[in-house]
Amino acid sequence: MKTLYFVRHGESEGNIGDFSQGPDTVLSPEGEKQARFVAERFRTIHIDKILVSTYARAQQTANYINKILQKEIEYTNLLVERMKPSRLVNKLKNDPEVIQINAL
Repeated sequence: MKTLYFVRHGESEGNIGDFSQGPDTVLSPEGEKQARFVAERFRTIHIDKILVSTYARAQQTANYINKILQKEIEYTNLLVERMKPSRLVNKLKNDPEVIQINAL
């Protein structure tokens, strides 16, 4: 039997900003605090491997967890968010084009 634990990345700069984030958007200071918190929760949980998205914010979160666990990390595109058109990255969330595409 295998047990899977899913951890969403901490708050990112894009979560608190007014722009659409891309793969390179990093954790906010609060997101780093959240990642350290969840890492401490894993101190008593046995895991064999960490699978992580190729997105910067997910990797940052996984790195905080791995500082405690010291396990193999495997990066995979299977865990990335739904891909939005690259032309939306860093555009304001209230931009008409962003609103139109997000409504689809």
